[in-house]
Amino acid sequence: PNPTKRDAADALACARSILAGIAAWSQELQALGEPPVEVGVGLHIGEAFVGAIGDDARLEFTVAGDVVNVAARMEEATKAAGANLVATAEFVAAAGEKTRDWRALRGLEIRGKSATIKAFADDGR
Repeated sequence: PNPTKRDAADALACARSILAGIAAWSQELQALGEPPVEVGVGLHIGEAFVGAIGDDARLEFTVAGDVVNVAARMEEATKAAGANLVATAEFVAAAGEKTRDWRALRGLEIRGKSATIKAFADDGR
């Protein structure tokens, strides 16, 4: 509820940590003859509606807004980009990252938007 200048950098660190954990788990599964596990993470930044919705019988925490939809589309774009992590240019800048360290995704069209989105893929480091 209290935004800070570190929010995007912290979210990126969290995403990378999750992806590293999934990659390690996937290797363990493959060593046992199981199929690999792959996860895509999409990141965007902006204001969202956040809160609990429901009643005493069923209460859920949710987030809503255009920023949530764009982040979901970034996650969908991971497959086409061949990367586990895709972020909008706004997010990359807010995280304090240099775009030269990311692979630019040219003219990314996403469902629900009339204009293309400037986005980048993190091919892992």
